[in-house]
Amino acid sequence: MSSANQPRRPERTAKDFAIEFGEYLARGAEQLLQALAIHDVLLMHIEEGEEIDQSELDEAREAVSEHRRALSSDIYEFRKRRDRALAPATTTHTPPPQPRDWPATWSAIREWRDAPTRAFAEAAVEAVNRTITSELHAQVHLDRIARAEQEERTTDREHV
Repeated sequence: MSSANQPRRPERTAKDFAIEFGEYLARGAEQLLQALAIHDVLLMHIEEGEEIDQSELDEAREAVSEHRRALSSDIYEFRKRRDRALAPATTTHTPPPQPRDWPATWSAIREWRDAPTRAFAEAAVEAVNRTITSELHAQVHLDRIARAEQEERTTDREHV
């Protein structure tokens, strides 16, 4: 299927990412609570005088330690996304493509240069401006899609 026939995905905003990482944070907290509960049950059995396998207790301690580290990482990632979502919107300037990428522009420039009347010259200049504007809008849109896909790939690698 060509990219022209694929449905358009809405752009994900910084707020969307913050919400997503808030969910990761909540899940990490739940996992830590579960690990702590298992550890606490084992300690309670020890206090009651029951025999507990030392490897079982070590595994519970390791799980608590691992989930604490993961939760700390989730907190960092959430705050980073939250700060991006709360930051004032900035526009990134993408330099325009070089004229060789705009064959319609060169065609319009040739028409303008050879224009027999002022009205035709003005129409040619307007055509150039429309072409440049549409090319810039297309480039900005493609840049946004590329950034969103890159961030999504980075996010996927971080949480696999």
